[in-house]
Amino acid sequence: MKFPGGRDAVTFLRVKARKASRSCSLARSRVRMRSRTPASRARSRRGSADEHQTLVRHVKSLQSRSKGVNEHWQHYCEQHGRGIMDPNRHDVATLQGFVDLCNSGGRGSVGSESGRKHRRRDRSRRRTSRVRRRRRREAKASSSNPRRSSARQGSAARQGSAARQGSAARQGSTARQSSHADKSSSSEGASSVTVMNPEQSARLAEAKRAEAEAQAEQRMADRALREKREALESELQAKLTAERSQHMAEAVKVVAAVEAEARREEEVRLKEAVRAARETREAKVAAAKKEAHEAAEEVVQQLEESELAQVRSLLAPLEEELASAKERVEQAQKALEQVSSEMHGRASQARQSAARAAMKGRKDSSSEVDAGKRRTKCSEA
Repeated sequence: MKFPGGRDAVTFLRVKARKASRSCSLARSRVRMRSRTPASRARSRRGSADEHQTLVRHVKSLQSRSKGVNEHWQHYCEQHGRGIMDPNRHDVATLQGFVDLCNSGGRGSVGSESGRKHRRRDRSRRRTSRVRRRRRREAKASSSNPRRSSARQGSAARQGSAARQGSAARQGSTARQSSHADKSSSSEGASSVTVMNPEQSARLAEAKRAEAEAQAEQRMADRALREKREALESELQAKLTAERSQHMAEAVKVVAAVEAEARREEEVRLKEAVRAARETREAKVAAAKKEAHEAAEEVVQQLEESELAQVRSLLAPLEEELASAKERVEQAQKALEQVSSEMHGRASQARQSAARAAMKGRKDSSSEVDAGKRRTKCSEA
């Protein structure tokens, strides 16, 4: 199944949530309508807690007296108490009607009959209002989701037909009960006035037996109707639960798809935001670094200039002393060169004189040798 995405998915989820809220409100309204009557009747039927507890204790004491009263209570609950046998779960008006019925000694009275008529009319009104509200909700739901309109219309038609059949059966049974009650009251009145003959007694017994059989059939029909209604309600509840589970699963899938898509978009936006923030940070850092370097260079240059000026001021006398020392060294070098040149000249003169003297000595010695040689030659000769 292909699920919508984006804005269509959000619309789909809103429609599902609206339908779920409508179904929940419908269930709550049904519970409220089953548990209470309209406000005008609720104020007259509510009573105080003390009165309710007193009537509950009185009904329980009547039940414990005899088995017939207990059966009468069961029959009364099946007719007027929606099959609920616990006295604590009935209101004051229902309990008071049973007490009045027991005090009158019969199965029906004018007050209880009028109460039954009012209850039947209220039930028919509530049923009609429920049908109208259900039809309006189904019309709205079909306009929002046409695919399920046909199925809902079919289920609504089946429920409406079942409700109409149940109301017709209840109205027929109540009408039969009222007619039987009127007949029995009239027969009891006649028997209290005149003494019945055996034929009348047989007819009265036959009428009572027919009444008992009719009441038994009515109880069986009511029980069958109640069981059928419960089965249909349980089946409808199971269908609704399955449908709700299916749509909830679809909604979960749609939500998961939308969440995944939103997460991907969020990741993309986060990456872009991180990249833009990184670029901004790097630009700010580069600008701050450049500005800091320029400021540091300017400060260093100013400091260098000031330090150089201070060093120059400190080195100026030393440079002057150095210059004077250089001059003195140059003068000393010149004097040294002059002295050394003079000494060199004197040494060269001394060497020259010594060389001349040596040459002169050598010449004298050679002449002496030559003279000796000549003398020897002469002597030898």
